[in-house]
Formats: sequence, structure tokens, C-alpha cells
Amino acid sequence: MDGALAEYMRIPSRYIVQGNIVHLPDTISFEEASLCEPLSTVVCSAEAVKIAPPDIVLVVGAGSMGILHVMISKLRGAQKVIVSEINEARRKQALDFGVDIAVNPEKENLSEIVMNASYGRGADVIIIAAPSGEAQEESLEIIARQGRINFFGGLPKGHDVIRFKSNIVHYKQIILKGTTGQSLAQYRKTIEIVASNNMEIKKLISARYYSIEDAEKAFERAKSKDVLKIVFNL
Repeated sequence: MDGALAEYMRIPSRYIVQGNIVHLPDTISFEEASLCEPLSTVVCSAEAVKIAPPDIVLVVGAGSMGILHVMISKLRGAQKVIVSEINEARRKQALDFGVDIAVNPEKENLSEIVMNASYGRGADVIIIAAPSGEAQEESLEIIARQGRINFFGGLPKGHDVIRFKSNIVHYKQIILKGTTGQSLAQYRKTIEIVASNNMEIKKLISARYYSIEDAEKAFERAKSKDVLKIVFNL
């Protein structure tokens, strides 16, 4: 379908009838609007695992989606947010977005740090926002009793089988969910969240480009590990 990086986009009438077109409030810029779709998938995730005070939340992965999980967790009243991320630049960025503890799981003991930060009970909520089967397996070891885990990031094809101890799920009474996408209601709620100005969502924009001739340069820049989101503002 026509649309990507185009001046005009064709919208089939059935999408309009279904309510997929949302009017932007005057308080939302086009740059902020461009981030509402990814943010709405994070709202879906947060609602699935019911983040609320005084939860201690562990987010695995500090890419753009992991950072959005940090922001929504804070907005929903999480007591502490811990990020696990092997990339140093992304760990530093996470601290700028309000993360309480940033951990390098390759050099530090993630389990020990989570237990110390959670008064020995484990994380109340764990969001796996990275394509890591190992992180999915390990999440069961550091989740609190009656904790909630969300497999937010999908795994690569051919590496999408994991192993875990079923008894941990059973005896800890863990709620394990997977989420992808969002409902129309969650998307509309996201618009309201951004319009409220309670999130500095534009901080996610690492670079801006103002000419379509810069497209190749922008996509190359997007490969960098320190980049969260790139916006074309034409």
C-alpha cells in the first residue's frame, strides 16, 4: 500500500468506518504523534501485567521500546524501575529517562541486584523487551511470588523455543503473558497520555531529517546502538 515516506497516503474507506483514524489534539505535535503507535503497544503491555504502585519493575532491553516501558512504568507509579542492558550507551541513556538501576548482565549479577533492590522478593513485573530466549528463561528465576511477566519482544525464527521449570510457574503462581500490537481503545488512550504532557516523549528522538534526499543517511544512522528514534520532519 502506498504511504511510506510519501507526502500523501491512501486510506481505504473500511479503515475509516472501523474507527482507525484518530484526530490529533492541538496540543500534540506531528513529531509526538509519530511516536504514539509504538507507545500504544507499551500501554498494551503495561495493562496486561497491571503495573501499579508499589511495583518493582525489571525491563530487559533498553532500546526505544525498553525506554518507553520505563516511562510508562514510572507514569503508572512503579516504585523502582531496573533495566538490564549489555550495551553501555543504552544503559547511560536509560538513566537519563529515570531508570533507578541500570545493570550489565554480562558483568554484574542481575539476580543479586534485583533481589537486593526488591527487599529479597524479586521483581513484581518483568518486561522482556529484547529478542532473547535466555532472558525469557531467566525471568522465572527472579520474578516475585505472584509476579507478572510479559514476553514483549519476539524471538528470531529458528531460535523461538525456550525451556523453563514449569514448577516455578506453578508454585510461585506467576502470570505469564505475551503482547503485541494494541487495541483501538489503547491507541486512543495513548493519544490522551501524550496530550497530557506527563511524558517527555520527544526525548526519544535522537535525530531529525528535513529532506527526503537524506533518507539513506537516516537509515544508516538508525543502525547505531545509541539511536532510539529518528524522525523525518518534511
